Amino acid sequence: MKKTIQIILLLLLLNLSRSLSISSHGTLSDSEVRHIQRRQLLEFAERSQNVIVDPSLVFENPRLRNAYIALQAWKQAIFSDPFNFTANWIGSNVCNYTGVFCSPALDNRRIPTVAGINLNHADIAGYLPEELEERSAEKKNRKNKETKSETKEEKRAEKDEKILPEEKNTTSVALPCIDKLRDELSCAICLEICYEPSTTTCGHRLYTTTKPLTAQTTIGPLALFHVNSNWFCGTVPHRFNRLKLLFELDLSNNRFAGKFPAVVLRLPSLKCLDLRFNAFEGTVPKELFSKDLDAIFINHNRFRFELPDNFGDSPVSVIVLANNRFHGCIPSSKVEMKNLNEIIFTNNGLSSCLPADIGRLKNVTVFDVSFNELVGALPESVGEMVSVEQLNVAHNKLSGKIPTSIC
Repeated sequence: MKKTIQIILLLLLLNLSRSLSISSHGTLSDSEVRHIQRRQLLEFAERSQNVIVDPSLVFENPRLRNAYIALQAWKQAIFSDPFNFTANWIGSNVCNYTGVFCSPALDNRRIPTVAGINLNHADIAGYLPEELEERSAEKKNRKNKETKSETKEEKRAEKDEKILPEEKNTTSVALPCIDKLRDELSCAICLEICYEPSTTTCGHRLYTTTKPLTAQTTIGPLALFHVNSNWFCGTVPHRFNRLKLLFELDLSNNRFAGKFPAVVLRLPSLKCLDLRFNAFEGTVPKELFSKDLDAIFINHNRFRFELPDNFGDSPVSVIVLANNRFHGCIPSSKVEMKNLNEIIFTNNGLSSCLPADIGRLKNVTVFDVSFNELVGALPESVGEMVSVEQLNVAHNKLSGKIPTSIC
């Protein structure tokens, strides 16, 4: 017994030393990131053997059955759920699961499907596994078992799914306040969905989108993925690229690590990206600033790069890059950002002068470049920023007189 305890303690110490060796470098190497990914896959492979659908369960339609499989798979990747958010993730009525939101499918309004999951501020510890639905043991035997277990309602719903309504690409659905919606991790149940123009929240900021999301895929319905303020760790799964209709991705205030999750660049419907307060590092791909986003929050990470020349191509209304390790010049292209309302660069390593024609940012209300290494004088055109409410240039190396245009 004593020997067994000693062995267990030794294993714990070895695991701790491994964790410390990763965290003490300041940045993760490619091999360390691959190690984390392998751990995620191995953990899920072991746990997913239990994802088997009870033949006695009755589902309203096949999509909700798929959602059940995906949610059970994700639940198995959760190590701690102190507030019991997922305690009632049991049974076939997935639309009644805590935090799960369902909405009619737009290709057939008679079919409800999961559209979002609310796991914000749940204090959950776990990870986001790859290929949730594909890796379940139940999936492998699905064709052999599901025929006998289907109810008449399931068969009718399945038939309805094959008969798409004429208004398939024109019907829109108004979803409730986005604060109440949280996306799920199912990689297999996306529904074709588009949205009416609506006012939404992202990063605690209201913004309005008028561009509808058009139907593109039947892989899954996920419009929102909000898991902020938890203890999710590891890397962002590559399978997120299946979420073709994902509108908002909020991974903020977790323990995600590794390089910038390039998978977000392959999400065609994404409008809001929130990666704040994690341990992402390395460069940020310049393609991010060519993407049709409305809000970018990547502050409080460990990104280290120079702002690219195409920075001004971004159509965002708000961008927060604070508390990273950016360096170099502020691109002159920034003044071309016609939609920009808020820009926060505080506490980085930005140098050079402010663009002389910065006054062209007529719609900016918040402009914060404090705690950098900017030099030179404040441009006279600052006074032409007619909408500005908060201008913060403190703790730089600026010199000269304050322009009379802002006095």
